[in-house]
Amino acid sequence: MALVQKTTDIQQLQTQRIGYMAVSLTEYDSDLEPAVAEGSVLEIAGALFEAAADEPITGWGAIGNNNDVYVKINAGTLGAEFTLVAPTWSTTKQGWYDGLDRYVGGLRKDAAGAYAFKQVYGGFSAGRHPIGEVGDLVSSVNLYKPGLLWCDGSTISNVANPIYARLIYQLKKEAGADAAHPLYHVDADKAVLPDFRGYAIRGKTGAAVAARDQDGDRKVGAYQADGNKTHSHNVALRGVAGAQLTVEKATATIAWTAGLTASSGNTEATMKNATAYILVKF
Repeated sequence: MALVQKTTDIQQLQTQRIGYMAVSLTEYDSDLEPAVAEGSVLEIAGALFEAAADEPITGWGAIGNNNDVYVKINAGTLGAEFTLVAPTWSTTKQGWYDGLDRYVGGLRKDAAGAYAFKQVYGGFSAGRHPIGEVGDLVSSVNLYKPGLLWCDGSTISNVANPIYARLIYQLKKEAGADAAHPLYHVDADKAVLPDFRGYAIRGKTGAAVAARDQDGDRKVGAYQADGNKTHSHNVALRGVAGAQLTVEKATATIAWTAGLTASSGNTEATMKNATAYILVKF
């Protein structure tokens, strides 16, 4: 079995340009050998190819444990292969390549011989930046965007929606067995999306620089209330002639006014901002 050529027509390629982003690998985290999923489409050297059925990936048994493994399409046979050889980015071909062989993703063969941390390569810019990898955050003026979910704190299930499986896997890896983690869900098929509604996003510190956050190395998705840094103000006295002040048992006439400053402003500490939806790729 091998990929079937769909077209070399440049106009169709232009209208279907995102087609080569539609590669997926079956059996997301398993000791079963994965395959390029039926219906996956990718571009190789100016032509589109589609997997008419699940495309087996050869060479899994020859890969040792504890290795980062790559998946490529052999340009000669149009068959999928595992390889330990890392790809390089081709600006002219706009993809990850080893010679003429196009890479479609990678994964990790762990100590038990199972695979995890699967990554499917999407489209890339000339600067080698991936577009639309699972777990990426996107800001948008539009809530209804294909392949993206609103980060609203809701629970998602890969039983109800199998297409969420890769994102749920990532969320569960982050939350682990920590029932207090914002992304944790006790059910094996479920995870909780982060809730960024009305919140700015702050970078996770990690243990090495935990002191950069007043609450330490917080969990991904953890909420932190607004506040002001502890500080003090200088107060100047000014005022009204005729007031009396006793200094070291002597009385003098001074001019002064005392009182509290009036409160003003918002109900929260904010910076200048504009509103957008925060979405996550699944």
